[in-house]
Amino acid sequence: MRLPHDREPSPGWRTFLERHAAEIWACDFFCVQTLWFKTLHAFFVVGHASREVLHVEVTRHPTAEWVAQQIVVCCGWERSPPRFLIRDRRYGALLRLKNLGITQVRTPFRVPQANSIAEGWVRSARQECLDHSVPRTYRRGRRYGAVQEMRGGPSHPAIRSRMQTAASCCR
Repeated sequence: MRLPHDREPSPGWRTFLERHAAEIWACDFFCVQTLWFKTLHAFFVVGHASREVLHVEVTRHPTAEWVAQQIVVCCGWERSPPRFLIRDRRYGALLRLKNLGITQVRTPFRVPQANSIAEGWVRSARQECLDHSVPRTYRRGRRYGAVQEMRGGPSHPAIRSRMQTAASCCR
């Protein structure tokens, strides 16, 4: 029987994040329920160094190919691709990202602290948008994602400081 570890994240992970913060993007999904009980999956990409929301998109049925396409769209003309992409284990290897020179770093199983910047953004998006209203349709859900992206993440100073506090556990 294995005993649970009651330690903080390893210093190796912290060192990695500190050294490469400018070259790291984090991505993740969160689910949104519509008024008619349909599930929408919101996908987003956050820059680690600036904690800027780089891309938000909503879909009904996410696939690995769709996720890879969203990363390519996020790179676009105005941004160069990151060196590292922190993501969860939801999809297998995204082969298309290897062509862009992106190294995929998968978070450990059931360890949300490893991707704390993305998890902090999920919390702020839920508090600012989804706790106060429920999208009726897929189109409205996409609009909520676009509004949050235009804002550049959380606008309220208390939520922004909470997000930075959540991210500081990895420092």
